[in-house]
Amino acid sequence: MTFPTTAFEEATEYERYILDSLATALPEPSGGHVLDLRTGKLRQHAHVMLETVEVKAYVGGKPAPVDLTPLVFGAAWKVIDVVIDLQLLVYEGKSLNNISKKIKVAKTGNGVRLEPPFPEDIWRRLLGTYANTYDLRHSLTHRGVISHKNGSLEATPEPGQTTTTIMTRDELLYFFRAVQAMHTGLITQTLSRRDADNLRFILNQLQAHHRLGPISGREVKGHVVIQVQGEEGPDGRVTFDLARVVSETTIRHPQAGRDLEIHLDDGRVISGRFEDWPDGQDFVNLGKPPAGFVVE
Repeated sequence: MTFPTTAFEEATEYERYILDSLATALPEPSGGHVLDLRTGKLRQHAHVMLETVEVKAYVGGKPAPVDLTPLVFGAAWKVIDVVIDLQLLVYEGKSLNNISKKIKVAKTGNGVRLEPPFPEDIWRRLLGTYANTYDLRHSLTHRGVISHKNGSLEATPEPGQTTTTIMTRDELLYFFRAVQAMHTGLITQTLSRRDADNLRFILNQLQAHHRLGPISGREVKGHVVIQVQGEEGPDGRVTFDLARVVSETTIRHPQAGRDLEIHLDDGRVISGRFEDWPDGQDFVNLGKPPAGFVVE
């Protein structure tokens, strides 16, 4: 039995709209580069794009100063909550309407499945962040939250409560990005190596909340297209300078998402995500390129 992606899309349509529309209110600069390694002399062409987004909240058709962070946090938290609900309903035949019980399930893993395409190290940290920010979500729903000028959110304590959950501005932004990656992966049922590496980096910034320690990840910023010359042999095997590709991209674009283009003399191009290229392989068979690569 597979995860009900259609039911998930329908149940989270509002929350995903809020998250995807408002979590990009503070965009990061994005850059695109072409790293041309096809000649003896290194040629690099940079095409950098900067974006700014003006965000306004409207009340009664008029702009109003409103802090939308609590709304986005509630939407992001709810997306994970719906995933657990659907898991329990589909796989266990029942749903837990009591959130405190779902928190316990998320912490122990009992009844919660490791949904594809997420590996266990990622999935457990998503669940841990959900479970350990329950205090903030509960406060948002029943008591209101404290929005600090530095962008952090703090749960309003109940009578006699001495400690509360606080998420910093950066943690909130990373949490929103993690949930966006999660819902996209569940709906498409795909998680590329590049996206998985980036998601692991994001979850490393949320260690204070999932409490499961760091994992190996890589922050992805910007994008580079690596162009390299391929030499076709009589057997249909194409070789290229893999060592140079690795060296140049590691030095010049250590954080970029990397697309590889292997150019042939007749104009054909073998292309795909370099993160998905088989480690150490400096050739490709035209009749059977690596998974994710195409010959055009």
